[in-house]
Amino acid sequence: NLGTAAYADLTTGTFTPALGVTFGTSVTEGASATYNADYQLLNDNFVNIIIYANLDDAGATPVIGDRIRFIGVPLHLAPVALVVAGNAQLYNSMGSGRNAFYQVSRTANDVWLTCVSVFGAPTYSSDLTINLKYKVA
Repeated sequence: NLGTAAYADLTTGTFTPALGVTFGTSVTEGASATYNADYQLLNDNFVNIIIYANLDDAGATPVIGDRIRFIGVPLHLAPVALVVAGNAQLYNSMGSGRNAFYQVSRTANDVWLTCVSVFGAPTYSSDLTINLKYKVA
């Protein structure tokens, strides 16, 4: 039991990321795409970030190696160094149950996703959930 003292310096907040550039990918941003994110910063040392995106996407299926960049993460949440920080799942919310999975990296200014596996064809109205945990500068 860590007790309440372990969470004495817990800061929470929200921010609105944006889809940056994509490389080798057919994941696109639809006209009604929405983005939001929550973070928890513990003792100014460790951060947990969850980014939610509804891409309103009508593009083609992602393939292994595709990369997606998100921008707009607050600078005070920058990592100590380039880190592999988490994972992400792209889910087709139109009922097909298809998924793509991504490895997540964090640079000083951006969040990068690299597709590592695809199950089916998650193309239309895709929901993306990104989880990151790392040490901040």
